[in-house]
Amino acid sequence: MCVGVVLGLMLGAAFAQAPEELAFELDVKVAYNGEDVFWLLSWPTERPSLLHDTLVFRDGAWVRVNSGGVVGSEDRVTIMVDQGTVAGFANLGCYATCHDPVRSLDTAVGGDALADHPAYGQIGRNDIRKYIPDSRFGNLWWETAWDAVKPPEMLEDLREQGVFLDLWHWRAARSNAMGFADDQYVLEHRINDSGSGPNTSNVGPDGLPLRMFDPAKVGFAALRYDDIPNLTTADVYNLTTENSVEFDPDYEWQEGDVIPRLMIREPTGARGSTTADGQWADGRWTVELQRAMDPGNPLVDIAFELGRTYSVAFGIFRDFTGTRFHHISYPLKLGIGTPGAQITAAGFLGDRPDWDAIAWATIPVFYPAQVTMDWLLSEEHVGYFEMRQDTASCAACHGATLEDVRWLSQGSIDETGE
Repeated sequence: MCVGVVLGLMLGAAFAQAPEELAFELDVKVAYNGEDVFWLLSWPTERPSLLHDTLVFRDGAWVRVNSGGVVGSEDRVTIMVDQGTVAGFANLGCYATCHDPVRSLDTAVGGDALADHPAYGQIGRNDIRKYIPDSRFGNLWWETAWDAVKPPEMLEDLREQGVFLDLWHWRAARSNAMGFADDQYVLEHRINDSGSGPNTSNVGPDGLPLRMFDPAKVGFAALRYDDIPNLTTADVYNLTTENSVEFDPDYEWQEGDVIPRLMIREPTGARGSTTADGQWADGRWTVELQRAMDPGNPLVDIAFELGRTYSVAFGIFRDFTGTRFHHISYPLKLGIGTPGAQITAAGFLGDRPDWDAIAWATIPVFYPAQVTMDWLLSEEHVGYFEMRQDTASCAACHGATLEDVRWLSQGSIDETGE
């Protein structure tokens, strides 16, 4: 059998559009016992997206598919945490990390335009992702340009001062089956914590898979493309060292066979600080996260302390979409033993919280369209003055109910020409 190799990177234009459901509700519970902090999150998803970046056997060749058809971006949830040090985050939340010209915006800059750019050569990146205003030079905190990156010694000083966002990144395909979330932080870019991540490449130098499913252990050598929409978390869908064998190019591969391009593994170091258990059932994801209140990594992780309040913001990725085609929350106050916060962590004794005894905090999330911090703080936006003073949140003007954020999302689409 002739097995060729094709790198067919499908961009999935049909998915790069505003979602049909502009807003929905995320349910959150938080608990702590003095040693660990626990999160329980639940949100509706009609059917889960459990694969992310695959090789599909088509016309005698292994073709890369990472967005398109039934293989889209995996379902994800992110939590960004600020300890009161990041300019704008307490009022802007996720918008404080979204700037022109980040990837997937119409204004995006990347690839060749960054190849020889000194600032991005300095941080070793070939695209523009999340960053906080503090990481750039500017006359005023909101007047920062994407390419005005501070030098490494200044960025290191900011980390030592705790000026960064902790980012907990749960991924349905690339971390969940191993029982972890991916630990990252946001400063000059979205950056991985130290250590190894929960996945690694399954592609050899010839473009062929390195490993395939072990038929003796799981009953098949590859997933089937047409079966992907019916996968659940009870099925085998991720490739591990334990359930796989070395790839056999002479196996009788069939049209529509699917092998993940990434193998999952147990992460190490600070990047493996957060354990996770995500289950999809009856049209909902329910994800539990657990991490030490103080993991002992102050340059990349924020410690949770009794009696303190933090700002948090959530992102939900579903419906086979990724990058900016997701839903976000307003910034919210999280209290660890402090009253009056929008989310109050419940203290408990023992190893695990009794989730049934803790009330849900119900949080509307909405599609942000192409709105960025740059636009929100420009004179085109009626609320720019208060936002420049860092004294007003989006909710102060637009309201925080589900209907409010649905209206806000539609207005954002209309305003930005989505």
